[in-house]
Amino acid sequence: MFSEHQSAIDSFLIRSAELQQAFFQLQSASGKPRGLRWKTCEFEGDPKFAAEENCGLTAWWSVTISFEAIPGGPMEGVAAVSNLRAASAEFVQNGERGWQPVRVHYNLEPSEAITFARENARRKIEELPRKD
Repeated sequence: MFSEHQSAIDSFLIRSAELQQAFFQLQSASGKPRGLRWKTCEFEGDPKFAAEENCGLTAWWSVTISFEAIPGGPMEGVAAVSNLRAASAEFVQNGERGWQPVRVHYNLEPSEAITFARENARRKIEELPRKD
């Protein structure tokens, strides 16, 4: 199954720095979490890929996010704001539009996020085996 998606996966890997920046811009502009500003987003390890019915390919990448409180906002003075947050960044491959960042899944590693999408969000998704 992996080989039929190889060119799309190669495209993702070639554009990874650009996609990381697009993810950070999208999420930091979302206003979520409320009262916090995205400070950094560090991508770690290799992304995992999955095939999804009606969506094509998805990529899931482990990230560590740091936030800062917005001055005068409801999180100002909360000690936990400085805690690093583990999450997964999700990207979708949309044919002619190519790869796009879509959402963040807090407190889930990529394999866990894929399982959650399949079991709880009822998405028809199957993680692709790693190419060695």
